[in-house]
Amino acid sequence: MAFQAKAQNGEDRPLYLHVAEGYHGDTLGAVSVGGIELFHHTYRPILLDTVMISSPGVRSPGQSAADRAIEVVAEARALMEVQGHRVCAVVVEPMVQAAGGMLTHDAEFLRGMRALADQHGAYLVADEVATGIGRTGTMWAVEHAGVVPDLITCGKGLTAGYLPLSAVLATEEIYEAFLGTSDSGRTFFHGHSYTANPLCAAAAIANLDLMADRDTVGRAARLGERIGELTAGLAAYDGVSEIRRIGTMTGIEVRSVGERTGFEICQRARDRGVLIRPLGDVVVLMPPLALGDDDLDLLVGTVETCIREVVG
Repeated sequence: MAFQAKAQNGEDRPLYLHVAEGYHGDTLGAVSVGGIELFHHTYRPILLDTVMISSPGVRSPGQSAADRAIEVVAEARALMEVQGHRVCAVVVEPMVQAAGGMLTHDAEFLRGMRALADQHGAYLVADEVATGIGRTGTMWAVEHAGVVPDLITCGKGLTAGYLPLSAVLATEEIYEAFLGTSDSGRTFFHGHSYTANPLCAAAAIANLDLMADRDTVGRAARLGERIGELTAGLAAYDGVSEIRRIGTMTGIEVRSVGERTGFEICQRARDRGVLIRPLGDVVVLMPPLALGDDDLDLLVGTVETCIREVVG
C-alpha cells in the first residue's frame, strides 16, 4: 500500500527501511521487513530489497535506552541521507519488539524515525499487531512517543481473541492516493480471501464498544503498573538477567543453564496451571487486559517459583 501510494503520486521509491530483530508476519513482503535471522534467513534470496538498521532494544552493557535510541536514529539518518529518496516507508514496532524477545526501546527512537520519514518524504508504518489496542497502557503504543504514523497495522486484541481479524489504518493522504475513476488503475486490489469478514468485524465493534464502556485501556495501564510492582523483586535473582516491560507486555530474561532454559520454566508453570510462553530464554507475560488481581498474583507468583527452581 505504501509503495503503490507513492508510485501513484509519481514517486519512484522501491525500498523499505526496517529494524533488526523486527517481526511483521509471514508473507514474503512482511518477511522482507523482518529482522530475526532464525525466522527469516532461509528466505533472504527471494525477498524484497530493503535497508535495515540496528535494533534500538539491543543495548551494550550499561548503555541507557535513551542513548541507544539516539545511536540508532543516527545510524538511520546516515542511511537515509544516501537512500532516503528511494525509501517509500519506514517500518517499526513501536516501544516493544515482541517476537524479538520483548525488546523495549526509548520513545525518542520513534520520534527520531518520524522526523526522518518526514524529512525524506517517506511514510512511517507502525506495526501495532502486538502492541495495539491497549496492550502497552495506551490505545496505541505510538502514543508513548506522541507521534502519528501514516499507516498502523493492528489485530490480535482487536476482537479480544474471539475471532481472527486484522486491520490497516491509513491517513487521509494515503486514502486519497487510491481515488480515481474506475478505469484509472488506482485501486488497491490486494485483499485476501477472508478480508472484511462481517462476523469478525461485528466482534471487533462489540469488543471496542465494551473497551470504551469499561475503560479497558485505563485498566490496562493500572494492570501494567501492578505487574511492574510484582516482578520488581525478580531483578534480585542471580538467574534473572533483565526485566523489560511496557504496560502489560513483559519479558523476563533468564540466565541459560542448559538447553531451552526458558522453555523449562514455562513447562513448570504449565504443570501448575499457568500458561505462558518463552522466546528463547525470555519468559513472556502478556496477560489478558481483564485479568483480576487474584489471577495476576497467581501468574507472577507461579513464574517466580519456577524461575527460582530452574535458575535460582
